[in-house]
Amino acid sequence: MMASSKHAAPTVAPLTASENEIILTESECAHLLSISPTTMYALRKSGLGPSFSRISPGRSASNVRYLKSLVVQWLVSRIETAPADSSVDEGGEE
Repeated sequence: MMASSKHAAPTVAPLTASENEIILTESECAHLLSISPTTMYALRKSGLGPSFSRISPGRSASNVRYLKSLVVQWLVSRIETAPADSSVDEGGEE
């Protein structure tokens, strides 16, 4: 006889992040990046900051969490290098 489906174990989606992933609050993320919480908030609101998750439906910053690995990835993606010849400005004039 087959087992009843009402007693079947619930299906759990696999985690995409490591179980050892470090989760940061918005304040902790700001501290990690050496910026003010106000700047962190502005980056998030403008869509220019690192990816984040909300842990509850409220709009408060206390509901926002960041995965440290994504914050580091975001920071690395913003690395700029100085031009090879810094005596030439962006207009191409010396």
